[in-house]
Amino acid sequence: MLILGGRYGSIEPKSGLSYIEVEYDHATARGKPLFALVVDKKVIDERATVDESSIEKTAIERLSKFREKVLSKISRTIEDPKDVKIYTMDSLKKFEERSDLIGWVRANKRADASSREARTTLRSDGVEAPSDYMSAYQAVHYIADESQWGATRNAQVSEDGTRRNALIDAPSEFQSRAAEGKVKVFGASPETGRHELIPKTHWMSYGLDLSTVYKPDAAGRTTPATFEAGFHGARDGKHRYSDLKIEAADVRRVWPRRMDFDTAFDEAFEEASLTRDEAISALWKLRSVGVAIRNEPVPSADHFPAWRERYERWRKSVLAVAGKFDVGLQGRLEVLDQLRKAPNLPVVSQEHAKCITIASEMLLRLEERLP
Repeated sequence: MLILGGRYGSIEPKSGLSYIEVEYDHATARGKPLFALVVDKKVIDERATVDESSIEKTAIERLSKFREKVLSKISRTIEDPKDVKIYTMDSLKKFEERSDLIGWVRANKRADASSREARTTLRSDGVEAPSDYMSAYQAVHYIADESQWGATRNAQVSEDGTRRNALIDAPSEFQSRAAEGKVKVFGASPETGRHELIPKTHWMSYGLDLSTVYKPDAAGRTTPATFEAGFHGARDGKHRYSDLKIEAADVRRVWPRRMDFDTAFDEAFEEASLTRDEAISALWKLRSVGVAIRNEPVPSADHFPAWRERYERWRKSVLAVAGKFDVGLQGRLEVLDQLRKAPNLPVVSQEHAKCITIASEMLLRLEERLP
């Protein structure tokens, strides 16, 4: 296990590398199972303002290259200490389920080995791919059918009056986020046949092959997004990747599951007991609900009453919970003497615009006041 922060560590004289990197390279070369947690750069920079000793001052370039090496393999970026516990336990559980790791009791001889094998798929190079990866088909259909992005896109109406189709738009949405480096995608290289991390630059000119993302049994692959990209790719020796494996955790983080407003309200009130800390937690949850409601597209005036009912329920919930945290905050949320400019969102009526403005002001005041 590797936790990589803002320091490179002591240097091993023979190699000129840190002892940490030497150990990491040795484990990788021997095919040892490993996982890495890499502290986000913004967290390191914030920490440096408090403690300058927490950042590297001499081997800056070596640390940067080491970070790139670690991030090019299966790893996770962390921002909070609690992430260490969550991802460590998650990774250990996955190692436990691998029947190829032989211990004192051979995992492939255990009674539950068959059920474990049923939860894995076989990659083109014969290596088991754990179930926390999605195929291209699974990722696209999750984005379109289960995420809040998909629900929002399906509710949108274009200028010609036709409703948008999230399933059609999902592949290009996926390509855009992959090009930003927000989603890790592994693909089999035609040169080696082994899976490797697809660089984000690849997605600037390549996208998902549509002939594979709409067929459940098809192995996803990339294809040039334009004729020009295909021409230059062939000339420059760039290759397409096949048998795509996409980090499921990244997909669910970038495209959160569509919000069940009733469940969100219930959870907020369940946690909003008389204690101040629980009220704070509930208000942060209600703030997330409020953002989703405010940004939810309303296709026409006929849909406005249902939207307004959710909005009013949210507003009353916020006021009720705010009173358990701070009566002063409750008053500031109830009497909105000054209204700042709201986001430029499409509206179906003046009343709709007024509700959006009020919701935006309440969201701003919650963010300003909550610890």
